[in-house]
Amino acid sequence: MKKHLLFLFIFTLVSCSKSTSPVDSGLENQIFHFGNGSEPQGLDPHVVTGVPEHHLLTSLCEGLVITNPKGGSNLPGVAQSWSVSEDGLVYTFNLHPDAKWSNGEDVTADDFVWSWMRILTPALGSQYPDMLYYVKNAAAYHLEEISDFSKVGVKAADSKTLVVTLEQPYSFL
Repeated sequence: MKKHLLFLFIFTLVSCSKSTSPVDSGLENQIFHFGNGSEPQGLDPHVVTGVPEHHLLTSLCEGLVITNPKGGSNLPGVAQSWSVSEDGLVYTFNLHPDAKWSNGEDVTADDFVWSWMRILTPALGSQYPDMLYYVKNAAAYHLEEISDFSKVGVKAADSKTLVVTLEQPYSFL
């Protein structure tokens, strides 16, 4: 019993102490430790299917919107704002002007278009392209009924505006 209390005391001291190491002092030098339980099979968001991969990807990547940790409506992610047409078919996402990739390059609406095209490309072999079938012509593109991605309802209106057109209104969006 004493051994366990000593361990708990030492653990508490170590975990609550502030490091003065130069490695931990600056934002540019911080290290993120994540207990994931197992090694991921990969980090390609369009190919992986497991829970360990999902945990890492949701920690590393930010979507247009993010889940509100307190419940309720989604919060801005890469999109600082969005609007929905009166008929519920067209979603317009206004990307944050300061959104950057980890290499410092700007995140653009074309990045999202490319990503959605990639997951819908049959040759990739993604397990979940059907999660985008609510987008106009997404299923037709994935099933190779059409070959022109410009007919799919995902467009970059400009570098910071993404427009998504749906097949029909969906309440979950």
